[in-house]
Amino acid sequence: MTMRARIVVPLGAVAFGLAALALSRSSLGDSFTRTPELPTTKDATSLVLILDTSGSMDEKVAGGESKLECAKHVLTEDFLPLLADDLHVALYRFAEADTVELSPLRKNGSRDAPRWTHREAVMELVDTTKAAGGTPIVASLRQARGVLGKLPGRRIVVLVTDGEESYGTKDDVLSQVRGARTEKIETFVVGFNLGSQGGYLKDELVLGKAYFEANGGRASLLAAMESILAKIEK
Repeated sequence: MTMRARIVVPLGAVAFGLAALALSRSSLGDSFTRTPELPTTKDATSLVLILDTSGSMDEKVAGGESKLECAKHVLTEDFLPLLADDLHVALYRFAEADTVELSPLRKNGSRDAPRWTHREAVMELVDTTKAAGGTPIVASLRQARGVLGKLPGRRIVVLVTDGEESYGTKDDVLSQVRGARTEKIETFVVGFNLGSQGGYLKDELVLGKAYFEANGGRASLLAAMESILAKIEK
């Protein structure tokens, strides 16, 4: 059975949702809820998506798009729409030396506004991000661990980044990754045109297991995110 066949969200519904999202973008604004909806059962799954929005994400890659444009397309068309309705998802982005929680953990299928599901709200938030500032990987992983650490069920962090930690050391990053592992939090990292800078993460997380390289444009990032999607669905 193919990966897409296992997804619980009908692709026709995804296409309709994407069209509605594009047509009604301005209607969402800041009106949706930011009240967390935390899991209470051991069969729940919680995922924190961390998007690198540092200044270097404005750099062009194969195909002429910026890295951030590629990330927006892949996340809003081929990743977020395909996550199950009962999955709890939060969205973080980099902000200078810190990390901003754009949306707290809530079930994908929950209503964040009268006409908006949480999934659609997160997609909108991804699509409106801008590239600026540094790369606080340590702070983002620490914040995600703080939210996920005491929750029941499966806990997952997905980090999409194109750079090295700007405000700490490689050892600081590895400390967060290893701490998450101790707490049984799964960490998946996409090195988007990161090259040799991501070598230490590749060694720690293992290429193809929890570390994925995306060296190129949108297609390379799509392949990496599809691999992570398959891991989430296991």
